[in-house]
Amino acid sequence: MKNLKVAKKLFISYALIFVLLIAGYIVSIADLMGMGRQIETFYGGPFIVNNSAGIVNANFEQMQKSVYRAICNSDPEIVAEAIAKAKESALIIEKQLPVIREHFLGDQQIVDRLDAAFTKLKPMREHVLVLASENRNAEAADYMEKNNILVIKEAQMELNSLQENGNAMGEALVGGLRDQQVGAIGRLVILGIVSLTVSLVFGVYITRGITLPVQELEKAAHDIARGAFSEVQIRYRSEDELGSLAGNMRSMAATLSDVIADETHVLGEMAQGNFAVHAGRRERYVGELEQILLSMGEINRRLSRTMLQINQSADEVAAGSEQVSVGAQSMAQGATEQAASIEELSGTINEISGQVYRNAQSAQMAGEKTQSVKASADASGRCMSEMLTAMGDISKSSGEIRKIIKSIETSRCRPTFFR
Repeated sequence: MKNLKVAKKLFISYALIFVLLIAGYIVSIADLMGMGRQIETFYGGPFIVNNSAGIVNANFEQMQKSVYRAICNSDPEIVAEAIAKAKESALIIEKQLPVIREHFLGDQQIVDRLDAAFTKLKPMREHVLVLASENRNAEAADYMEKNNILVIKEAQMELNSLQENGNAMGEALVGGLRDQQVGAIGRLVILGIVSLTVSLVFGVYITRGITLPVQELEKAAHDIARGAFSEVQIRYRSEDELGSLAGNMRSMAATLSDVIADETHVLGEMAQGNFAVHAGRRERYVGELEQILLSMGEINRRLSRTMLQINQSADEVAAGSEQVSVGAQSMAQGATEQAASIEELSGTINEISGQVYRNAQSAQMAGEKTQSVKASADASGRCMSEMLTAMGDISKSSGEIRKIIKSIETSRCRPTFFR
Protein backbone atom coordinates (compact mmCIF):
# COMPACT_ATOMS: atom_id res chain seq x y z
CA MET A 1 0.00 0.00 0.00
CA LYS A 2 3.05 2.25 0.36
CA ASN A 3 3.32 2.74 -3.40
CA LEU A 4 -0.30 3.82 -3.80
CA LYS A 5 -1.16 7.46 -4.36
CA VAL A 6 -2.16 9.45 -1.29
CA ALA A 7 -5.65 9.95 -2.73
CA LYS A 8 -6.02 6.17 -3.18
CA LYS A 9 -4.79 5.53 0.37
CA LEU A 10 -7.35 7.95 1.76
CA PHE A 11 -10.05 6.51 -0.51
CA ILE A 12 -9.28 2.93 0.60
CA SER A 13 -9.26 3.87 4.29
CA TYR A 14 -12.49 5.85 4.06
CA ALA A 15 -14.06 3.15 1.88
CA LEU A 16 -13.15 0.44 4.41
CA ILE A 17 -14.50 2.51 7.28
CA PHE A 18 -17.61 3.22 5.22
CA VAL A 19 -18.03 -0.52 4.49
CA LEU A 20 -17.71 -1.31 8.19
CA LEU A 21 -20.23 1.41 8.96
CA ILE A 22 -22.63 0.03 6.35
CA ALA A 23 -22.06 -3.48 7.75
CA GLY A 24 -22.92 -2.15 11.19
CA TYR A 25 -26.07 -0.58 9.84
CA ILE A 26 -27.02 -3.78 7.99
CA VAL A 27 -26.37 -5.95 11.04
CA SER A 28 -28.34 -3.54 13.21
CA ILE A 29 -31.24 -3.45 10.75
CA ALA A 30 -31.17 -7.25 10.42
CA ASP A 31 -31.16 -7.66 14.20
CA LEU A 32 -33.96 -5.14 14.59
CA MET A 33 -35.96 -6.90 11.88
CA GLY A 34 -35.31 -10.24 13.58
CA MET A 35 -36.40 -8.84 16.91
CA GLY A 36 -39.39 -7.28 15.19
CA ARG A 37 -40.35 -10.67 13.77
CA GLN A 38 -39.90 -12.20 17.21
CA ILE A 39 -42.12 -9.54 18.70
CA GLU A 40 -44.68 -10.04 15.95
CA THR A 41 -44.52 -13.76 16.52
CA PHE A 42 -44.94 -13.26 20.24
CA TYR A 43 -47.79 -10.82 19.74
CA GLY A 44 -49.42 -12.84 16.98
CA GLY A 45 -48.95 -16.10 18.88
CA PRO A 46 -48.68 -16.48 22.67
CA PHE A 47 -49.88 -12.96 23.43
CA ILE A 48 -53.14 -13.27 21.47
CA VAL A 49 -53.58 -16.89 22.52
CA ASN A 50 -53.07 -16.10 26.19
CA ASN A 51 -55.38 -13.13 25.91
CA SER A 52 -58.04 -15.22 24.19
CA ALA A 53 -57.46 -18.09 26.62
CA GLY A 54 -57.93 -15.65 29.47
CA ILE A 55 -61.19 -14.42 27.94
CA VAL A 56 -62.33 -18.03 27.44
CA ASN A 57 -61.35 -18.96 30.98
CA ALA A 58 -63.13 -15.95 32.47
CA ASN A 59 -66.28 -16.50 30.44
CA PHE A 60 -66.14 -20.24 31.13
CA GLU A 61 -66.18 -19.53 34.84
CA GLN A 62 -68.86 -16.89 34.33
CA MET A 63 -70.90 -19.41 32.34
CA GLN A 64 -70.62 -22.02 35.09
CA LYS A 65 -71.63 -19.47 37.71
CA SER A 66 -74.60 -18.41 35.63
CA VAL A 67 -75.71 -22.06 35.21
CA TYR A 68 -75.41 -22.68 38.95
CA ARG A 69 -77.29 -19.47 39.63
CA ALA A 70 -80.08 -20.54 37.30
CA ILE A 71 -80.28 -23.90 39.06
CA CYS A 72 -80.19 -22.47 42.56
CA ASN A 73 -82.94 -19.83 42.08
CA SER A 74 -86.65 -20.22 41.53
CA ASP A 75 -87.28 -16.58 40.64
CA PRO A 76 -88.06 -16.51 36.92
CA GLU A 77 -86.34 -13.17 36.39
CA ILE A 78 -83.15 -14.29 38.10
CA VAL A 79 -83.26 -17.56 36.21
CA ALA A 80 -83.82 -15.76 32.92
CA GLU A 81 -80.98 -13.36 33.66
CA ALA A 82 -78.65 -16.24 34.58
CA ILE A 83 -79.60 -18.17 31.44
CA ALA A 84 -78.90 -15.05 29.30
CA LYS A 85 -75.54 -14.57 30.99
CA ALA A 86 -74.63 -18.22 30.45
CA LYS A 87 -75.54 -18.04 26.76
CA GLU A 88 -73.64 -14.76 26.34
CA SER A 89 -70.50 -16.30 27.89
CA ALA A 90 -70.89 -19.38 25.70
CA LEU A 91 -71.14 -17.15 22.60
CA ILE A 92 -67.99 -15.30 23.58
CA ILE A 93 -66.17 -18.60 24.08
CA GLU A 94 -67.27 -19.80 20.64
CA LYS A 95 -65.89 -16.60 19.06
CA GLN A 96 -62.52 -16.92 20.81
CA LEU A 97 -61.89 -20.56 19.90
CA PRO A 98 -61.16 -19.81 16.17
CA VAL A 99 -58.77 -17.04 17.25
CA ILE A 100 -56.95 -19.49 19.53
CA ARG A 101 -56.81 -22.09 16.75
CA GLU A 102 -55.38 -19.54 14.29
CA HIS A 103 -52.65 -18.12 16.54
CA PHE A 104 -51.74 -21.09 18.72
CA LEU A 105 -48.15 -22.16 17.95
CA GLY A 106 -48.09 -25.26 20.11
CA ASP A 107 -49.75 -28.65 19.77
CA GLN A 108 -52.98 -28.14 17.84
CA GLN A 109 -54.45 -31.29 19.45
CA ILE A 110 -54.89 -29.28 22.64
CA VAL A 111 -57.12 -26.86 20.76
CA ASP A 112 -58.94 -29.76 19.13
CA ARG A 113 -59.59 -31.38 22.49
CA LEU A 114 -60.69 -28.08 23.99
CA ASP A 115 -63.03 -27.45 21.08
CA ALA A 116 -64.38 -30.98 21.35
CA ALA A 117 -64.98 -30.54 25.09
CA PHE A 118 -66.90 -27.28 24.54
CA THR A 119 -68.86 -28.90 21.69
CA LYS A 120 -69.72 -31.84 23.94
CA LEU A 121 -70.62 -29.55 26.82
CA LYS A 122 -72.93 -27.33 24.77
CA PRO A 123 -76.00 -29.65 24.55
CA MET A 124 -75.54 -30.66 28.17
CA ARG A 125 -75.52 -27.04 29.23
CA GLU A 126 -78.56 -26.30 27.08
CA HIS A 127 -80.41 -29.24 28.70
CA VAL A 128 -79.58 -28.01 32.19
CA LEU A 129 -80.69 -24.48 31.32
CA VAL A 130 -83.98 -25.82 29.92
CA LEU A 131 -84.60 -27.75 33.16
CA ALA A 132 -83.72 -24.64 35.17
CA SER A 133 -86.10 -22.51 33.12
CA GLU A 134 -88.88 -25.08 33.85
CA ASN A 135 -88.03 -24.78 37.55
CA ARG A 136 -86.86 -28.38 37.64
CA ASN A 137 -83.83 -27.43 39.64
CA ALA A 138 -83.25 -30.73 41.40
CA GLU A 139 -83.36 -32.69 38.16
CA ALA A 140 -81.07 -30.10 36.51
CA ALA A 141 -78.58 -30.30 39.38
CA ASP A 142 -78.58 -34.08 39.28
CA TYR A 143 -78.04 -34.11 35.49
CA MET A 144 -75.31 -31.60 35.78
CA GLU A 145 -73.60 -33.53 38.53
CA LYS A 146 -73.61 -36.72 36.50
CA ASN A 147 -72.79 -35.30 33.06
CA ASN A 148 -71.68 -31.67 32.89
CA ILE A 149 -69.14 -31.79 35.71
CA LEU A 150 -66.98 -34.40 33.97
CA VAL A 151 -66.94 -32.49 30.69
CA ILE A 152 -66.35 -29.18 32.53
CA LYS A 153 -63.31 -30.68 34.26
CA GLU A 154 -62.08 -32.01 30.95
CA ALA A 155 -62.53 -28.62 29.26
CA GLN A 156 -60.90 -26.81 32.19
CA MET A 157 -57.95 -29.17 32.04
CA GLU A 158 -57.47 -28.55 28.31
CA LEU A 159 -57.90 -24.82 28.86
CA ASN A 160 -55.22 -24.88 31.56
CA SER A 161 -52.99 -26.91 29.28
CA LEU A 162 -53.56 -24.37 26.54
CA GLN A 163 -52.58 -21.49 28.82
CA GLU A 164 -49.53 -23.29 30.14
CA ASN A 165 -48.42 -24.12 26.59
CA GLY A 166 -49.01 -20.50 25.52
CA ASN A 167 -47.06 -19.20 28.51
CA ALA A 168 -44.19 -21.57 27.73
CA MET A 169 -44.15 -20.45 24.10
CA GLY A 170 -44.28 -16.83 25.21
CA GLU A 171 -41.38 -17.30 27.63
CA ALA A 172 -39.40 -19.09 24.90
CA LEU A 173 -40.02 -16.24 22.47
CA VAL A 174 -39.13 -13.64 25.10
CA GLY A 175 -35.96 -15.58 25.94
CA GLY A 176 -35.07 -15.79 22.24
CA LEU A 177 -35.74 -12.07 21.94
CA ARG A 178 -33.39 -11.38 24.85
CA ASP A 179 -30.73 -13.64 23.33
CA GLN A 180 -31.12 -11.91 20.00
CA GLN A 181 -30.86 -8.55 21.72
CA VAL A 182 -27.66 -9.60 23.49
CA GLY A 183 -26.29 -10.98 20.20
CA ALA A 184 -27.17 -7.75 18.39
CA ILE A 185 -25.45 -5.69 21.08
CA GLY A 186 -22.41 -7.98 20.94
CA ARG A 187 -22.21 -7.75 17.14
CA LEU A 188 -22.54 -3.98 17.27
CA VAL A 189 -19.83 -3.77 19.92
CA ILE A 190 -17.53 -6.00 17.84
CA LEU A 191 -18.19 -3.99 14.68
CA GLY A 192 -17.65 -0.78 16.63
CA ILE A 193 -14.33 -2.04 18.02
CA VAL A 194 -13.25 -3.26 14.57
CA SER A 195 -14.27 0.05 12.99
CA LEU A 196 -12.48 2.03 15.68
CA THR A 197 -9.36 -0.16 15.38
CA VAL A 198 -9.32 0.09 11.58
CA SER A 199 -9.86 3.85 11.79
CA LEU A 200 -7.00 4.25 14.27
CA VAL A 201 -4.67 1.97 12.27
CA PHE A 202 -5.38 3.72 8.99
CA GLY A 203 -5.26 7.12 10.67
CA VAL A 204 -1.86 6.45 12.25
CA TYR A 205 -0.53 4.77 9.09
CA ILE A 206 -1.64 7.54 6.74
CA THR A 207 -0.58 10.26 9.20
CA ARG A 208 2.91 8.75 9.55
CA GLY A 209 3.01 8.10 5.80
CA ILE A 210 2.45 11.82 5.20
CA THR A 211 4.13 13.59 8.13
CA LEU A 212 7.45 11.67 8.11
CA PRO A 213 8.28 12.27 4.42
CA VAL A 214 7.01 15.85 4.68
CA GLN A 215 9.39 16.47 7.60
CA GLU A 216 12.26 14.93 5.62
CA LEU A 217 11.38 17.02 2.57
CA GLU A 218 11.10 20.13 4.76
CA LYS A 219 14.64 19.59 6.11
CA ALA A 220 15.93 18.96 2.57
CA ALA A 221 14.26 22.17 1.34
CA HIS A 222 15.86 24.07 4.24
CA ASP A 223 19.31 22.66 3.32
CA ILE A 224 18.77 23.63 -0.32
CA ALA A 225 17.63 27.13 0.71
CA ARG A 226 20.85 27.72 2.64
CA GLY A 227 22.98 26.27 -0.18
CA ALA A 228 24.08 23.07 1.58
CA PHE A 229 23.42 20.81 -1.39
CA SER A 230 25.90 18.17 -0.23
CA GLU A 231 23.98 17.76 3.07
CA VAL A 232 20.68 16.99 1.35
CA GLN A 233 19.71 13.40 2.17
CA ILE A 234 16.23 12.18 1.23
CA ARG A 235 15.75 8.49 2.03
CA TYR A 236 11.99 8.32 1.43
CA ARG A 237 11.15 6.29 -1.67
CA SER A 238 7.68 5.50 -2.91
CA GLU A 239 5.54 5.67 -6.01
CA ASP A 240 3.04 8.09 -4.51
CA GLU A 241 3.02 11.88 -4.84
CA LEU A 242 5.40 12.34 -1.90
CA GLY A 243 7.80 9.75 -3.37
CA SER A 244 7.74 11.61 -6.70
CA LEU A 245 8.38 14.89 -4.88
CA ALA A 246 11.25 13.31 -2.94
CA GLY A 247 12.78 11.97 -6.16
CA ASN A 248 12.51 15.37 -7.84
CA MET A 249 14.15 17.08 -4.86
CA ARG A 250 16.97 14.51 -4.85
CA SER A 251 17.49 15.10 -8.56
CA MET A 252 17.38 18.87 -8.08
CA ALA A 253 19.94 18.80 -5.26
CA ALA A 254 22.25 16.48 -7.24
CA THR A 255 21.95 18.65 -10.36
CA LEU A 256 22.70 21.90 -8.50
CA SER A 257 25.60 20.27 -6.63
CA ASP A 258 27.13 18.93 -9.87
CA VAL A 259 26.65 22.27 -11.66
CA ILE A 260 28.28 24.23 -8.82
CA ALA A 261 31.20 21.76 -8.61
CA ASP A 262 31.67 21.93 -12.38
CA GLU A 263 31.54 25.75 -12.35
CA THR A 264 34.05 25.87 -9.51
CA HIS A 265 36.44 23.62 -11.46
CA VAL A 266 36.08 25.57 -14.73
CA LEU A 267 36.46 29.01 -13.11
CA GLY A 268 39.43 27.78 -11.04
CA GLU A 269 41.20 26.56 -14.18
CA MET A 270 40.46 29.85 -15.95
CA ALA A 271 41.86 31.74 -12.94
CA GLN A 272 45.07 29.71 -13.36
CA GLY A 273 45.25 30.79 -17.00
CA ASN A 274 44.01 27.51 -18.48
CA PHE A 275 41.44 28.61 -21.05
CA ALA A 276 41.42 25.18 -22.70
CA VAL A 277 39.24 23.79 -19.87
CA HIS A 278 35.72 22.59 -20.73
CA ALA A 279 32.57 21.66 -18.77
CA GLY A 280 32.68 18.06 -17.60
CA ARG A 281 28.95 17.68 -16.82
CA ARG A 282 27.22 19.38 -19.74
CA GLU A 283 24.18 17.10 -19.38
CA ARG A 284 23.48 18.67 -15.97
CA TYR A 285 22.94 22.12 -17.47
CA VAL A 286 19.24 21.70 -18.18
CA GLY A 287 16.51 24.29 -18.54
CA GLU A 288 17.52 27.72 -17.33
CA LEU A 289 20.83 26.31 -16.04
CA GLU A 290 21.92 26.15 -19.69
CA GLN A 291 22.22 29.96 -19.60
CA ILE A 292 25.00 29.56 -17.02
CA LEU A 293 26.89 27.28 -19.41
CA LEU A 294 26.43 29.78 -22.24
CA SER A 295 27.52 32.69 -20.01
CA MET A 296 30.68 30.84 -18.94
CA GLY A 297 31.45 30.10 -22.58
CA GLU A 298 31.00 33.77 -23.46
CA ILE A 299 33.29 34.79 -20.58
CA ASN A 300 35.89 32.29 -21.77
CA ARG A 301 35.73 33.56 -25.36
CA ARG A 302 35.98 37.21 -24.35
CA LEU A 303 38.88 36.56 -22.01
CA SER A 304 40.56 34.55 -24.76
CA ARG A 305 40.19 37.42 -27.22
CA THR A 306 41.46 39.92 -24.62
CA MET A 307 44.51 37.79 -23.83
CA LEU A 308 45.16 37.32 -27.57
CA GLN A 309 45.08 41.08 -28.05
CA ILE A 310 47.42 41.53 -25.08
CA ASN A 311 49.74 38.91 -26.58
CA GLN A 312 49.73 40.65 -29.97
CA SER A 313 50.37 44.01 -28.28
CA ALA A 314 53.25 42.46 -26.34
CA ASP A 315 54.72 41.14 -29.60
CA GLU A 316 54.41 44.60 -31.16
CA VAL A 317 56.02 46.22 -28.11
CA ALA A 318 58.82 43.67 -28.29
CA ALA A 319 59.37 44.42 -32.00
CA GLY A 320 59.37 48.20 -31.30
CA SER A 321 61.80 47.67 -28.45
CA GLU A 322 64.19 45.85 -30.80
CA GLN A 323 63.97 48.73 -33.28
CA VAL A 324 64.62 51.25 -30.49
CA SER A 325 67.57 49.15 -29.38
CA VAL A 326 69.05 49.10 -32.93
CA GLY A 327 68.52 52.89 -33.25
CA ALA A 328 70.18 53.42 -29.89
CA GLN A 329 73.17 51.35 -30.98
CA SER A 330 73.40 53.37 -34.24
CA MET A 331 73.24 56.64 -32.30
CA ALA A 332 75.88 55.35 -29.90
CA GLN A 333 78.16 54.48 -32.86
CA GLY A 334 77.58 57.95 -34.42
CA ALA A 335 78.38 59.58 -31.11
CA THR A 336 81.61 57.59 -30.96
CA GLU A 337 82.56 58.69 -34.45
CA GLN A 338 81.75 62.31 -33.58
CA ALA A 339 83.89 62.01 -30.48
CA ALA A 340 86.77 60.79 -32.64
CA SER A 341 86.28 63.69 -35.03
CA ILE A 342 86.25 66.09 -32.10
CA GLU A 343 89.52 64.65 -30.87
CA GLU A 344 91.02 65.06 -34.33
CA LEU A 345 89.64 68.59 -34.46
CA SER A 346 91.13 69.31 -31.07
CA GLY A 347 94.50 68.14 -32.36
CA THR A 348 94.15 70.32 -35.37
CA ILE A 349 93.31 73.28 -33.15
CA ASN A 350 96.43 72.65 -31.14
CA GLU A 351 98.48 72.58 -34.30
CA ILE A 352 96.86 75.81 -35.45
CA SER A 353 97.63 77.38 -32.07
CA GLY A 354 101.27 76.42 -32.51
CA GLN A 355 101.27 77.83 -35.95
CA VAL A 356 99.76 81.09 -34.49
CA TYR A 357 102.55 81.32 -32.04
CA ARG A 358 105.12 80.46 -34.75
CA ASN A 359 103.61 82.62 -37.40
CA ALA A 360 102.43 85.83 -35.79
CA GLN A 361 102.10 87.41 -39.08
CA SER A 362 99.54 84.99 -40.34
CA ALA A 363 97.49 85.35 -37.11
CA GLN A 364 95.13 87.87 -38.42
CA MET A 365 94.54 85.85 -41.57
CA ALA A 366 93.96 82.68 -39.57
CA GLY A 367 92.01 84.52 -36.81
CA GLU A 368 88.77 84.52 -38.69
CA LYS A 369 89.19 80.82 -39.55
CA THR A 370 90.07 80.05 -35.98
CA GLN A 371 86.98 81.82 -34.66
CA SER A 372 84.85 79.97 -37.20
CA VAL A 373 86.39 76.62 -36.26
CA LYS A 374 85.98 77.47 -32.56
CA ALA A 375 82.33 78.26 -33.07
CA SER A 376 81.89 74.94 -34.87
CA ALA A 377 83.74 73.18 -32.07
CA ASP A 378 81.53 74.79 -29.45
CA ALA A 379 78.43 73.77 -31.41
CA SER A 380 79.80 70.25 -31.81
CA GLY A 381 80.49 70.09 -28.06
CA ARG A 382 76.95 71.12 -27.23
CA CYS A 383 75.61 68.57 -29.70
CA MET A 384 77.82 65.90 -28.17
CA SER A 385 76.58 66.78 -24.66
CA GLU A 386 72.97 66.59 -25.80
CA MET A 387 73.67 63.32 -27.62
CA LEU A 388 75.23 61.81 -24.55
CA THR A 389 72.19 62.88 -22.49
CA ALA A 390 69.84 61.35 -25.10
CA MET A 391 71.86 58.16 -25.15
CA GLY A 392 71.59 57.92 -21.38
CA ASP A 393 67.82 58.37 -21.59
CA ILE A 394 67.62 55.80 -24.39
CA SER A 395 69.68 53.36 -22.37
CA LYS A 396 67.39 53.88 -19.37
CA SER A 397 64.27 53.45 -21.58
CA SER A 398 65.77 50.34 -23.16
CA GLY A 399 66.24 48.80 -19.70
CA GLU A 400 62.62 49.51 -18.77
CA ILE A 401 61.42 48.10 -22.09
CA ARG A 402 63.46 44.94 -21.50
CA LYS A 403 61.78 44.55 -18.07
CA ILE A 404 58.32 44.94 -19.66
CA ILE A 405 59.15 42.45 -22.40
CA LYS A 406 60.47 39.98 -19.86
CA SER A 407 57.30 40.36 -17.74
CA ILE A 408 55.07 39.88 -20.82
CA GLU A 409 57.02 36.84 -21.97
CA THR A 410 56.75 35.38 -18.48
CA SER A 411 52.91 35.72 -18.40
CA ARG A 412 52.38 34.89 -22.05
CA CYS A 413 49.71 32.13 -22.78
CA ARG A 414 47.97 30.73 -25.72
CA PRO A 415 44.11 31.26 -25.27
CA THR A 416 41.54 28.84 -26.75
CA PHE A 417 37.72 28.99 -26.93
CA PHE A 418 35.55 27.33 -24.26
CA ARG A 419 34.38 23.96 -25.32
